[in-house]
Amino acid sequence: MPNVALTAAAAAAFLLSGCGSHGATNPGSETSSAQTPTQLADSITRAIYDNKPDVARQHFDDALKSQIQDYQVLFLSQTMHRLGDYDGVKIIRVDADHARYAYRAFFTQGKMEVRLRLRGDGKVGAYRVVPDPPGRP
Repeated sequence: MPNVALTAAAAAAFLLSGCGSHGATNPGSETSSAQTPTQLADSITRAIYDNKPDVARQHFDDALKSQIQDYQVLFLSQTMHRLGDYDGVKIIRVDADHARYAYRAFFTQGKMEVRLRLRGDGKVGAYRVVPDPPGRP
């Protein structure tokens, strides 16, 4: 069963995840929306930063799409805005066998780690944003 969890603890993590069968997508392959994994990570992160839940939802699989709540996007948007202006993502890890990607999201006054997992059809089956601890490069 898909689950959505918002953790507003000291690390303020944001997690959207779906369970079930998720086929792998090659790192350079195009998704159903004709975007690379990096483009997806950037456009979803930008939509959340801009507090546009419907724009972020369009990239999620149906199970995940039905779970995301507007207040969760607002909370994460406010958290991101505390780090300044959004300045894009840079890939830091790829697990191509499991279609999992990790990115560093840059802001003018900090950064966060963005993780996503793609399904075989190119839809996002999981998306997570974790604030970087102080001192992390």
